[in-house]
Amino acid sequence: MICLASQIIMIHEIQQMRLVLTSVMIFIFITVHPQNPATYALWEDQNTSIYYFAGIDPATGVKTNLFALTGLTGLVIPGTTVIDPNQDEYIFIGLFGSAIMISRIQISSGNLFTVPMPDNLFGLQYNCKDGNFYCLWEDNNTYMFISVNPDDGTKTVLDTLPGINGHIGGTFALSSDSGTYSCRVLAGASYKLLNIDIASGSIKHNNPFPENGTGMEFDCQNDTLYGLWNDTSSSSYWLTAVDPKTGNYFKLGQLIGVDGMISETHSLDPSTGLYSFLGFSGPAATIFTVNVHLKSLVNALPVNGFTNAAGFETASCCGCPVPGPVANFSFTATGLTAVFSNLSSASNEFNWSFGDSSSDTSANPSHAYLSPGSWFVCLNSSNFCESDTFCDSVTVSNPVSREELTAGFEFYPNPADEFLSLKIPADLRGKYYSISDMNGRRIIEGNLPPDELNIGLDAGNFPAGSYIFELHAQNRIHFLFLKL
Repeated sequence: MICLASQIIMIHEIQQMRLVLTSVMIFIFITVHPQNPATYALWEDQNTSIYYFAGIDPATGVKTNLFALTGLTGLVIPGTTVIDPNQDEYIFIGLFGSAIMISRIQISSGNLFTVPMPDNLFGLQYNCKDGNFYCLWEDNNTYMFISVNPDDGTKTVLDTLPGINGHIGGTFALSSDSGTYSCRVLAGASYKLLNIDIASGSIKHNNPFPENGTGMEFDCQNDTLYGLWNDTSSSSYWLTAVDPKTGNYFKLGQLIGVDGMISETHSLDPSTGLYSFLGFSGPAATIFTVNVHLKSLVNALPVNGFTNAAGFETASCCGCPVPGPVANFSFTATGLTAVFSNLSSASNEFNWSFGDSSSDTSANPSHAYLSPGSWFVCLNSSNFCESDTFCDSVTVSNPVSREELTAGFEFYPNPADEFLSLKIPADLRGKYYSISDMNGRRIIEGNLPPDELNIGLDAGNFPAGSYIFELHAQNRIHFLFLKL
């Protein structure tokens, strides 16, 4: 399918399509949420017309609704979804009522932020190296290469693309390593593959390219564009590799059992080489997974109830984020347990070493030591490209317990009105003590005599009332209630 202008398509219309208007991913060779589904998408519940941010696991074919997207009424395609792995955000352009908005979903919390966005934007891609978003913009039949700020919806025109009068969905890809953006377009009546320099916006390579390739994804492991090829002469689908500099393509292997593809439903994880997409095997909706390095189909699983999903994205991108990771943490210690707060930046993976041969990979762990002392704790924070380590000394002590004074210790008389005597057991002599009123105001304090069995206190110096006597001994506080 050829898209010559901006097109608003509701997700429920997508399930009717067999040919593709798909978006492309940008990759960093890391896993941001290893505990979560590998792929994220948008899905409309046709029974309620509510849109959800969902996780999809291609290994099982299971969709999990993560967060409802209040106010969303439709999606703008092609290629208007992307993930920013450094900010942990899924970004898309959609309809809220009649307004076109660019939206950011915080993947961990589901918080949604929207700002107005101009129409006719296509092929949104993220560059890990400079932290910017790039896409095509069509204005009055003129195509331009632009950068977009999803925080405020502003755009910056980098250069015009002369001679372009249309674009092909599912063929947008960005390489942070080479600093180029690739896409298929229509120039007059001819199909072309453009390779655009990100820094200047100018076209570096402009080559003929047939019309029946789609689903392009960039793999930073081998600097290759992968995609699907619909061989109409044999009604078959093939895994293909594309050279963005020359426009040459190579059929790597036929995908037996693939009879169609649903738009906006493909992603590639460069850490595994697994390319997943939603399509059809005969009449059955199926999620397919292909290993692009082995050039083979890994699995084909039937799906039920989410053929109207769109915007498949994997939390990864090619290229090193700038600036690099910076490790840092703070902590609080209570007794033998330390609770750590991770203050690292530009990091997605964490490895803690607690100094006692124990470790953890949680972002904000707690750790219980077996004995008191000072421990040298190190945090290594990393992304695919780099890592950074921060260490600090953490001191823990045995927990302080409170217990009421019992045998061997005696105040008399209690209550008292004139003079109060204190009998001290040998193991508590010389310890710090205090007497406080019931509001916690300390009336008297000091150290008990180290070598006396009995001492006396003048109760006449205290206003009548109730008091608390406390005696500090190692990791215990002994207490006794007094009545004066």
